[in-house]
Amino acid sequence: TAATAAAAVLDAHATRVAVGGDVNAVANANVASLAFEFRTEGSGELLTMALPHHMETIHKPQTASLSYNTMKGDMTAIIGDTWEMREPLTTIEWNAPRDVAPEKIEDIRDAVKMDMIKGLWAADPYGSGKEIASLAQLALIADHVNMPSHAEQIRARVKGELEKWFQGHNSNPLRFEPTYGGIVSTNSWSNKHADFGNAWYNDHYFHYGYFIFSAAVVGRKDLAWLQKWKEPVLHLVRDIANPSATDSQYTQFRHKDWFCGHSWASGLFQFFSGRNQESTSEAVNAWYGIYLFGLALQDDRMRDLGRVLLATEIRSSWRYWQIDDANDIYPSPFHENKVATIVWSTKADRSTWFGSNVEYTFGIQMLPFTPMSEELLRPVWIKDSMHVWWEAAQSAGEAKKP
Repeated sequence: TAATAAAAVLDAHATRVAVGGDVNAVANANVASLAFEFRTEGSGELLTMALPHHMETIHKPQTASLSYNTMKGDMTAIIGDTWEMREPLTTIEWNAPRDVAPEKIEDIRDAVKMDMIKGLWAADPYGSGKEIASLAQLALIADHVNMPSHAEQIRARVKGELEKWFQGHNSNPLRFEPTYGGIVSTNSWSNKHADFGNAWYNDHYFHYGYFIFSAAVVGRKDLAWLQKWKEPVLHLVRDIANPSATDSQYTQFRHKDWFCGHSWASGLFQFFSGRNQESTSEAVNAWYGIYLFGLALQDDRMRDLGRVLLATEIRSSWRYWQIDDANDIYPSPFHENKVATIVWSTKADRSTWFGSNVEYTFGIQMLPFTPMSEELLRPVWIKDSMHVWWEAAQSAGEAKKP
């Protein structure tokens, strides 16, 4: 029987067990070699189980006739102490991978002129970060459609807003919290629910990714400014994606789950269903920001740290959040939703934290729209899901459109 065969496989490998492990990544040009190296005890050969996204990149795996069904799909048995994976790295930089259609350039220029003077009102790091980053994205657009004077004016606004946060010259300064080692907002220090639970380490990469992205955009044209303010930006990078195991101030990779490929947004709050992540696109934006920060600094290690984080986040987003017609992870009727809006440790939700409207459930997996959206939002998913979200998107208010 199948059960007897499975038991035989397990028995054959029972004498060797994993007692620890390391994750190592090396970028070579536009490919990362990502290795899971298990520390083992005992004789024989180690047996481990790989998720579907692992099997897309694992190099020459030695498999066994054993599978295990999970909420992330069927796992495959792998023999050996090391998994070696080859992950392609993005080559998209500051702009989309094609030029703007000539007939749209004047409309885009008009929109830049209108949007660049909008007010900035938010006082919390998430809201303010989004506002500043929307201006930074406008600067990139102005660069792309040959509006250098407008781009310079926009960057001047971005500089001023970032410097307020970097110097604590705002109503809700950021401060270092020593117990868990991180940057938190003043307002959330005494109210764990303020600023989306910032002082309880919720959503830090969503929040600070916008600041890192914005600083990188300024630094693209003004390296002297970026060098001056490099240290505050590095503190934000270390908070959300510190690669060092010996850093005495910040934990290593606070949000990233290297086995699952994606990140976890929830901080110190406890939930019955475990950890969770809602917005894959904001996770991608954080790692994109680190990548661009490295590009602006001409720091290859920083650049490739961002690119490896990006590649693994995007691959897991394709598999576990974006439900195209060929997706075999989620059974019917959940499959018909075409999106898993919040993926937890032990379940998947269609609803968002702020409502179950269809435009919310898809929009939160799309915003913010940047050049990296080209890679995250696969055409096959957009096509296969359009019948679910198109009508809702047309009737949504302007501020709610994805």
